[in-house]
Amino acid sequence: MNIEWVGPLTSGTGYSTVSIAYVQAIERMGICGIRPVSMNGKYEHAWLEEASNRRFLDPVVLFHNVPNMIKDMPSEKRKFDAIMTYFEMDRAPQEWKHFMSGAKCVITCSNYSADSLATVYPREKIHVVPLGVGTEFIPKGMMVDTNFLSYQKEMLLHDEEPLPTFKFLYVFEWVERKRPWDLLRAFREEFKEDEDVCLVLKTSSATSAIRYEINKWAKGSKVYLINDRLEDMPALYRAVDCYVSSAACEGWGEPLSEAMACGLPTIAGENGGNLEFMDYTNSFLVKTVGWKPIETNTMESVIKPWFMYKPVSVKSLREAMRYVFDNPTEAKKYGKKASDDMRKFSWVASASKLLKILESVTGVKL
Repeated sequence: MNIEWVGPLTSGTGYSTVSIAYVQAIERMGICGIRPVSMNGKYEHAWLEEASNRRFLDPVVLFHNVPNMIKDMPSEKRKFDAIMTYFEMDRAPQEWKHFMSGAKCVITCSNYSADSLATVYPREKIHVVPLGVGTEFIPKGMMVDTNFLSYQKEMLLHDEEPLPTFKFLYVFEWVERKRPWDLLRAFREEFKEDEDVCLVLKTSSATSAIRYEINKWAKGSKVYLINDRLEDMPALYRAVDCYVSSAACEGWGEPLSEAMACGLPTIAGENGGNLEFMDYTNSFLVKTVGWKPIETNTMESVIKPWFMYKPVSVKSLREAMRYVFDNPTEAKKYGKKASDDMRKFSWVASASKLLKILESVTGVKL
């Protein structure tokens, strides 16, 4: 089997990170040929660009991206054997149905995402392949120095001072379904100003808008913003004490899986694709308030106002954060269990499962 992998192959998005990881894993396995094809003609690494010059006769073609982006491709290049994509809301966009209909199968990362995609594509043709976690995400290793970190962040709403001893971290894009205001509200309501604890937000979203929102939801609280790109994310995870997410829905939740692999006690909602690897023995799952329409959504145009998700309960989020802060020794036991559990989620294991699915669907032997 020879595979032509069409998708984003430069850094900056979850799709590109996954594309590069899969191509690299398949390349290293050496059991089939693979040609990476960047959708914008740009490649993160020289070896990817070099590999793009390969030519195969009748390859198995896989498209990895948001399906509606197929419309921007030349008509002669819109035929794919498989489409790999994900979705986080209760249903997938209706316009995806047209673009997915010609594929022999759809591959996604969780049963939660599969159920969403099944609203526009036959469920029996959707295959679940859990994502992997990079081998660099381990508990031991370099840590971001907090003094260095203090120069890289913007300090908000209080005088400049060293970071508090206990640090919560949330890595996210500022979009409605991530609901960072729920986390800001929970942190403000739960922790007094004199407590030795802070909340660190890592995002690449527009700084001015985020500063406004932090002032709105957590004025006076110890909230720090990292808006720079960090090359060594494992070092950031190791430098904090707990990872916390207020997302209302996740197709998978890569920062969650990465933080857990690094041994962090991790807090997230009890709904979504993150339940593929999170449970009550290795993490702190918080209750949700039930299905709600997203209504306002200015950042992700494919999500319609009537799509549903499950926001986390602010009360439950507060309780989980308080427990981890007050019981660090016990919380670290969850982090240790999480790190052990995440070892089974490797990119090689994911790639192996993916190749077997492509073999069965296309009839092309490895």
